Formats: sequence, C-alpha cells, structure tokens
Amino acid sequence: MARFLRKRVKKRGKPPGTLIYVGDHSVENIKVRLISFTQDNFIEKEIQKIEDCLPESHDEKTVTWIKIEGLSDTKTIREIGEIFDIHNLWLEDVLNTDHRPKMEELEDLVFLILKTVIMNGKKTKDFRLSQVSLFLGNNFVISFEDEPSDLFDTVIQRIKIAKGRIRSSHIDYLFFSLIDTCVDSYYPLVEKIGKAADTLEIRVLKNNSNDITHKIAELKSDLIYLKKSAGPLKESLQKIYKSENSSIHEKTRFYLSDTYDHIVHICDTIDSYKEMLIGLLGIYASQMSHKMNEIMKFLTIFASIFIPLTFIVGIYGMNFKNMPEIDWKWGYYSVWIIMITITSGLLYWFKKKDWL
Repeated sequence: MARFLRKRVKKRGKPPGTLIYVGDHSVENIKVRLISFTQDNFIEKEIQKIEDCLPESHDEKTVTWIKIEGLSDTKTIREIGEIFDIHNLWLEDVLNTDHRPKMEELEDLVFLILKTVIMNGKKTKDFRLSQVSLFLGNNFVISFEDEPSDLFDTVIQRIKIAKGRIRSSHIDYLFFSLIDTCVDSYYPLVEKIGKAADTLEIRVLKNNSNDITHKIAELKSDLIYLKKSAGPLKESLQKIYKSENSSIHEKTRFYLSDTYDHIVHICDTIDSYKEMLIGLLGIYASQMSHKMNEIMKFLTIFASIFIPLTFIVGIYGMNFKNMPEIDWKWGYYSVWIIMITITSGLLYWFKKKDWL
C-alpha cells in the first residue's frame, strides 16, 4: 500500500502553508524553462534567475509558459510564488506530490493538480503516477513537474513549428493542451491492462493456470491505483469546463469538453475492467469448487465400492479356527464372484443415477 500514500512525517505539526517537499525525487537544481511565443515569434530558454521571466509574463501580446522540472528546491518554489502572487497554501499542495487531483480558482488565476502515467517498461506493472501542477493566469501558464520528463515535448514541438491553432490562440488553449497531454498519458496503460485482462479471461475459461488469482489481484490493484487519480481528475476537469473564469474562453471550453469526455471514458473503462476482473475471480473460484467437487465425487464413489469389499475380506481375514468356508474347495472363488458382483452392481447403480 506504500504507493497509495506517501509518508508525511516532516509536515507533522507544521502550520498551514509551510513549504515542505513530499516526494521521492530529490533534485539539487531544479530546471526552469521559459517558453514564450506569439503568432510570429518563438523563444525558448533556460532561466537561471526567476526574475528573468517576469517581463514576458506581463506582456499582453506574448504567451508565456514557465516550465519547472523538480520540486525539492523549496526556496525557488517560494520565489516563483512571490513573483506570480501564488498563495502558500497552493504552493504547499504543489510540493505534496501525493495530493489528490483538484481544481481551484481565483478571479485571475486557475490552479489544477493532476496525475500523469509514466511507463518504466513494457509490462502493466511497470508504471507509476507523477504529479503535474498547472497555473493559468491572464497571459501566462506555469507548470510544475516532480521530475524531468518528456511529457510535454510534443506540445513544445507543436509550438515551435506552429502546428495547429496553439500559436494563434489565447493562453487558455495552451493550458488545455497541457491538460489534454496529461489525460492522454493514461490510454497506453489502460489499453495494456485491457489486453492483460483479456488474456486472463482466456486462461480462466481454459482453466490452464494455477497463478490466476495472483495475476487478477495484481491487475486489480493497478486499476484501483489508477482510479485514485483518474476519478478526482474527472471532477476537476468538469469544474474547469463549467467555470466562468474570464481566463478561459468559450472556444477553449469546447476543447476542454472533449478532454473531459476522454477522462470519463478512461474512468468508465477502468471500472469495466475492474468489474471484469471481479467476475473472472468468481468464475475461477467456481471452477476450482467444481473441480474439487468432481474429485470428492470420485473419491466417494471409490470408497463406496471398496467399503463392502473391505468388509468381506475383513471377515475372511480373521484367524478363527471354526470357519467352515476356509475348508470349502470353492470358497476362494466364491468370494471373488461375490466381490465382482457387488462391484458391478454398484457401478450399474451409480451409472443409472447419473453419478458417473
């Protein structure tokens, strides 16, 4: 259960708004990149001093995206908050990488926490969730990532080559593009889990594996872990879509509704696979119970046949001197005939009762 809740010992007893990093990725120097663009120009550079991004963020004609990778340097995070007038309670949530996805807003600022899926290998279990925090202002977007990643490289590339409408749209379209990229990161993992569930279903129906329960439990745990972030994210996107904040234009709401449909689809798919796995577990348990009943039926029939035979040989296995049948010439053969007759009769009776 460690991946469901990180330890927060450092925050115990601290007042609200205390900036303490809660996460697994300690970065000595966080990376701050400034990406600013208009319909005709594009600038990308790495920022050494946070103050260097202030002019672009206040230029009404320029869209400014401040991309921050790494959260362990709380001093830099505090400076960013002071420059862009972000409340310490929100910065505290940014630094808590185990925070539940949520959306909050002020008159001129929208704050969103969401989770993205990072695949570390080809198997379904080789994944983890990484937190991304987004701030939308009048003419700037700030993104906080827990670690360096290539998550938003496709968005940066689209801005560079002016592909699509991102360069000709308002700042809220960039905000939408980042959200959409995060939501789309769920699809590869959900599809892999779906294929694994389908494979398990075939194995359960064929009943050719002894580790089914372990596999089902593993996939079910992954789905619960995914739903822990996808469910609240659905609520947050719905709030953004219905928000009347002036920073979000009506045209962008149409795109946000599409992204909301995506996360709804992901949540529904996760629920469907979870119900499917619960059903498979029930089918497997029924198969094991049926198999055990068949074994018990066979043993019961086997014992029922040998009980009278054991009784007969038990009698004639006694060593009493006065046993007339012992001296009878046909006694041995007669006992064999009796035992064969009893066995045949029992088998016929079981077959007639459809027990065989």
